[in-house]
Amino acid sequence: MKNSDHPDEKPLIFEGAIFSSLYEGYTGYTIKSIRIHDKTAEALVQFEYNTAFPKESWTDVIQLIDTDKGWKIDNIIFDKKLTILRILKRV
Repeated sequence: MKNSDHPDEKPLIFEGAIFSSLYEGYTGYTIKSIRIHDKTAEALVQFEYNTAFPKESWTDVIQLIDTDKGWKIDNIIFDKKLTILRILKRV
């Protein structure tokens, strides 16, 4: 980027919410369930974004790992139902 014609422009991924299925982020969330298996866990988290119409809601899976320093996020499985194609069809 530094040597490009527009070094001050960043790719969109640097600007959006990278830890949620929806680029705009979320306005609320609810932890639906947590399953613990020895040193790993999965949390189902339902998100919503209600500052636009229609309101969007989706569920991402947060995979955690128990380390010497406590539980840490290991992976996020984004909701496949929330896609840009689905959002564009509403416009």
